[in-house]
Amino acid sequence: MNAKTSLLGLCGMMLVGLSACFAGSADMIQENESQVMEFRRQIDQLKLQVKAKDEETKRLMQELEKVKKVEAQILALEERLRLMDNLVMTKSEQIASLESQLAASREVAEAAAAAAAAAVVETMTKKAPAKKSKQDAGTQSKQAP
Repeated sequence: MNAKTSLLGLCGMMLVGLSACFAGSADMIQENESQVMEFRRQIDQLKLQVKAKDEETKRLMQELEKVKKVEAQILALEERLRLMDNLVMTKSEQIASLESQLAASREVAEAAAAAAAAAVVETMTKKAPAKKSKQDAGTQSKQAP
């Protein structure tokens, strides 16, 4: 019986050891399952974050396209403004040239008018004594009879 008791004792101990192994395995399996569930939750959250970032990226790309279009419009307007500025400068130079020509023409016209007036005055003064002498001759002929 001793051997039988001893063998039964060993079997009991092995049974207790095996049940401890199984109990530990069940806890470990449960812990692993909970970790897997947590990882899946984290993966789902990360997928949602990636989706949100993708949507944000698309929105930013659309805004970037709009900004590029506006930038192109601004560059075109700047070019038009530069051309208009050049045109205004050219026209201003032309106006200044025409104004100086006008001033010179006025001076020439004033000089010509002054010369013409002087010529008229001179002509009038030359003709006036001749008329006087004719009038004097006419009055003398009237006095002679």
